[in-house]
Amino acid sequence: MRSKSWLAALAGLPLLASSLMPAPAAAAVLPVQVILDGRTLTLDPAPTILEERTMVPMRGLLEAMGATVTWDQDTQTVKAVKGDQYVQLRIGRRLACLSLDCTRAASLDVPAAILGDRTFVPARFVSQAMGARVTWDNERRAVVIETDKTPDYTFTGITIPALQSGQTISGPVELRAGGAAGAYVQFYLVDPTTGVARIVAAGKDAQGAYTFTPDPTVKGPHLVVAAVRGADGVTRYSDPVPVSLAPNPVIRVTGIESAGTITGPITLGTSINFVGVSAELQVVDAVNQVESLGSIDPASNLTWYPQIGHNGDRWLRARVTDMYGNTYDSPYLPVRVQSGYRQSIAGIAEGTVLTNSVTLKPAANYPMEAIKYLLDEQVLGWGYEYKWNFGAELNGAHTFRIEILGKDGQVRNIGPYNIKINVQPGVRFGGIGPNQVVTGTTALKVTGHYVNAASADYYLGDANGGNATYLGSGLSFNWTPKAAQAGDRTIWAVAKDSAGKSWTTDKVKFRVYTGTVYGPKAVATRDEFKTLARSLAVPAYRELGMSAALQVAQSFLETGYGQSVPVDKYTGRFSYNLFGIKCGGTANCIISNTWEEYNGVAYRVDDYFRAYNSVEESWKDHKAFLMERIYYVPFRAVMADPVLGALALRRSGYATDSQYPTKLIKIMKDNDLFKLDLFEF
Repeated sequence: MRSKSWLAALAGLPLLASSLMPAPAAAAVLPVQVILDGRTLTLDPAPTILEERTMVPMRGLLEAMGATVTWDQDTQTVKAVKGDQYVQLRIGRRLACLSLDCTRAASLDVPAAILGDRTFVPARFVSQAMGARVTWDNERRAVVIETDKTPDYTFTGITIPALQSGQTISGPVELRAGGAAGAYVQFYLVDPTTGVARIVAAGKDAQGAYTFTPDPTVKGPHLVVAAVRGADGVTRYSDPVPVSLAPNPVIRVTGIESAGTITGPITLGTSINFVGVSAELQVVDAVNQVESLGSIDPASNLTWYPQIGHNGDRWLRARVTDMYGNTYDSPYLPVRVQSGYRQSIAGIAEGTVLTNSVTLKPAANYPMEAIKYLLDEQVLGWGYEYKWNFGAELNGAHTFRIEILGKDGQVRNIGPYNIKINVQPGVRFGGIGPNQVVTGTTALKVTGHYVNAASADYYLGDANGGNATYLGSGLSFNWTPKAAQAGDRTIWAVAKDSAGKSWTTDKVKFRVYTGTVYGPKAVATRDEFKTLARSLAVPAYRELGMSAALQVAQSFLETGYGQSVPVDKYTGRFSYNLFGIKCGGTANCIISNTWEEYNGVAYRVDDYFRAYNSVEESWKDHKAFLMERIYYVPFRAVMADPVLGALALRRSGYATDSQYPTKLIKIMKDNDLFKLDLFEF
């Protein structure tokens, strides 16, 4: 029996001019011939050249070689068997199975194809798969096949050196392509039964190391393929490496070692070896009572402030949830808690200067019975929460202390602190914030700060506060701007207290606009946008390895399924901005709204957002934004995985919303988007 060690690599061998690629000068002179064991085959139709590879009619060649050939029209699959030699090809697929279960396989640079109404296969590949030696006779323009000789190829293609054939993958593994330089690399995980693949890692460093983290629900035999795209744009594939996925979820609480001692606040996290959505950290006591410390992104951490009641032997545990709602628990981590008594107060410390009334709410890691607040050792008040109102009469230096009576009968103190009170009475303007653009009726108001405001008059000035015009009176007042008042303006109020003393608010610079204001618009109907987003995401996924499911989910979330796309609020120019990306300057941008805060009140101001000429341009820029900016290095490391990518987007700063990943994952599940990351190999 001949050795089969060459089978797993034969498809990656280029068809060189000295082997099977016809000389260009002869291409128009002689047709390609196939010579089998010295006999010229008459093949109908004749061999042809496809993507610089010699393709031959399937049945004519394989049956002439003594193979049994079968064709499945439904699956577009051809199988050939000759003794212990086996090959299975599917039309348009690069995966070639060399065993019945496809755990031995090869990657084709040119797949089998239907030309006219006939099935053509790569001559060199199928001939060597049947155990024959193949050479090219340039003078006769002939493929020469010798069945009594073994293949003598020299394989110099792509490899995955870190993976061993038959390796069991139970957790994260390193993937690295070897054997060829390139401009981009992707790694595929292929189901050998269906030939369906997904990208599990990708990046610009073709020689770099990447990590594949398994989904805990995906198990069994699979194939791993490296695809290296050269500077010439041509992608070359490694032969598939057969592996067995046997995820063994391992979870570990981080931040403290087993049997460690906790004496105060401690930062805890998790380490996991699979794709998880969230991690809940728990503390368990001796009678198995479980207390949640909080839920986090599995790659993040939290700070635990142990209570006196936690003192003693305890066990820490992490419970991780995957995208399907399955939960996995870490082993119990034994620790000993020896926390001392701690108490604190937010907003007051040594040297604090107070200018406003404050609400005091002490915190302690032990049960509190009563709380007393003292200023200069005089009692201010009592209670778990105390609203301390004071005025200018207390301006100056003071000592401040909080006395806490614990349920254990012991008294403990916060402070004393040396503080200063510096109340500056005045009045505050509300209703318009700095740089706000007022486009219609606006509610104005004046509030006193340690002043009993009785009345107020409102004034409008030019950009510098000059040329004041009286607007109206009242502690609250609805103002409707007129067209003549448009432009850069300043607004303020003059209030009088109950004693008749006048107080002037700060002057707020803003802008009046009385023209037409445009709001967000739809880019397409909801269903049309769903189709459009999918059509743009999949090609980008195949090019970059950035999850198509995640791309689509982001566009759905940022635009309300395409129904709320920013337009320029003043010109109505449509932005086609599908991902809420702001401008770095003002060039090629539209003006829309964002939020600011003034005197404790949120209001909208103008901001610049990127504008595009089409949805395609927006989609392309979004990919460039994520692929080029240094902030998104953590995202790029996991961008092929829709769940890990969603979590990394927030960690990288794309969104401040703590629920951003959760929203994206829900959108992907609700809209069955994960299938967008699957393709036929």
